[in-house]
Amino acid sequence: MEEAKIAGRPRLALIVTDAYAFNVLSRDQLEYFKDLGIEMDLYCQGTAAQLTRLRERDVGRVIHIPFRREPSVAWDLLALMSLISRLIVRRYDAVVFSTPKAMFLGSLASALTGQRRRLSFVRGRAYETKTGFVRKIFLGMDRISFALSTQVIFISNSLRQAFGEDGVRLGAKALVLGHGSSNGVDLARFRELDIAQKTSLRADMHVPEAGFVIVVPGRIVPDKGIGEALDLIDRLGDRSDIHWYFIGWPETDDLMARIRRRADQRVVHLDHTDRLQDWLGLADLAFLPSHREGFGNVVIEAAACGLPVLAFDVVGIQDNVQPGVTGKLVPFGDLDACESFIRQAADDRPGFRAAYVGARSWVAERFENLTVWRNYARAYLGQAFADDLRSTDQTLVGDGIGPDGPDDGQRNDTQVKGKASF
Repeated sequence: MEEAKIAGRPRLALIVTDAYAFNVLSRDQLEYFKDLGIEMDLYCQGTAAQLTRLRERDVGRVIHIPFRREPSVAWDLLALMSLISRLIVRRYDAVVFSTPKAMFLGSLASALTGQRRRLSFVRGRAYETKTGFVRKIFLGMDRISFALSTQVIFISNSLRQAFGEDGVRLGAKALVLGHGSSNGVDLARFRELDIAQKTSLRADMHVPEAGFVIVVPGRIVPDKGIGEALDLIDRLGDRSDIHWYFIGWPETDDLMARIRRRADQRVVHLDHTDRLQDWLGLADLAFLPSHREGFGNVVIEAAACGLPVLAFDVVGIQDNVQPGVTGKLVPFGDLDACESFIRQAADDRPGFRAAYVGARSWVAERFENLTVWRNYARAYLGQAFADDLRSTDQTLVGDGIGPDGPDDGQRNDTQVKGKASF
């Protein structure tokens, strides 16, 4: 028997593989949904700490599902049956499934239980750099998820285009909301600092005041380009003024050993920080040599802090680095171009800073978090809910939501005043 629904409140089921996605990738967004009167059930697995943190947010009912990231027939069947047993007794206005394992199993369970509105939310492709049979299997799983969905939301235009290049044709079923992103950027948290504030913060963080500081944010894994970053450090070994800070969970022993061996080259590693905005605020450059992304959240966070980004021109990064305005894209693996860019920037720090003064405003116009949240509320719950919301909130965003997103999904290379020459 279906459980009672609170009168007048839309009911939303959100399914992700790990509670981390709710706590980090949906930071403050779920609170916003709750304030709109949306009743939420949050399906996930996670560590005890992550699940406790999610429950303490008090944004909805947390329902544990025994997902496993790695393929496992037994565990995957158990997770599927667990989802079905719950969804069959609950009716939702929408069921949204995201992250690879949860998207596949969530699409199956919601279709088998007859949920009316079923949305795949595609954050990325873990198999982006895979080839052959493995890639075909994972792409086939995504095809099944999309076929069982009433709507497919892509986190970025380049990700949607990548599926198209693989022969996935979804037509009007495919959406990119606004300019992409899943959570936008908190412009109050990620802010520009003046020279005095940077100097003070560097002193507090024990960062050399006169150094050219490069942050490399991201998990310590090969797909984040950590190996390429270490090779680049070796190329720039003659520059005693350049200091490197890797910020991210260590998941690969070999890469961590390589980082530690470069301590005498002014290389520091931080496991994790809740104050990423401070590191982005005090740095001179963010380097993101990732091999693949769905959408580079840290790119827009860095730009909101006025920090230029140097990155490889890959899926998920192409959407949010505006060349000459928020940073520079180089061909994948081109360390010669990276080295040249960094040397030029470090040789002319005042000119380099001045070249990217428009970064924050470019991001603010496209990725302010409240705008992004409103777009997702409307996409998840449909036009009727949007109309109700608009009656009480006249700032609901209605532009840029469609099968192709802005500019028919093409990158925006419009010339911007003050475009950098670096």
